[in-house]
Amino acid sequence: MKTIINKVLAVFWLIILWLSISPTALAQDNADCNKFWAKCHVKDINDIHTDDKEANDNLLTTIKNAINWILGLLATIVLCFCIYGWFKMLTSGWDTKWYDAGWKILKNALLWLAVILLAWMIVSVIFWFVATLSDANQTQASTQQPLSN
Repeated sequence: MKTIINKVLAVFWLIILWLSISPTALAQDNADCNKFWAKCHVKDINDIHTDDKEANDNLLTTIKNAINWILGLLATIVLCFCIYGWFKMLTSGWDTKWYDAGWKILKNALLWLAVILLAWMIVSVIFWFVATLSDANQTQASTQQPLSN
């Protein structure tokens, strides 16, 4: 029971550490509009367009970014488990019980990393397909001529 509590506390502190470091990396000043920020040119409220296609793209982009963020968080946690399993194998010495436990942790973590990668690929394909259909519908609607009598 004590080892389970220690593992849960270790994961909790890793998450706290990750959450405390991430905002400082993301809170960069983009006033000079460097090449990494594509939409940093908006100066005031009049620069924001409310086109239906753009609003749909923004919604889809927001949903995709949220899913990718969650998958990235899960991948970070799984990577920590990979490191933990590797460290357990490395420090096992001649004890096969510890080595096997570390190998089991590492194997399961790598399996979950593959599942997360597959989920990311599926999400990317689905959102690419939806964006392609949306663009095709917008193009088709804009090229249709009204019927004349």
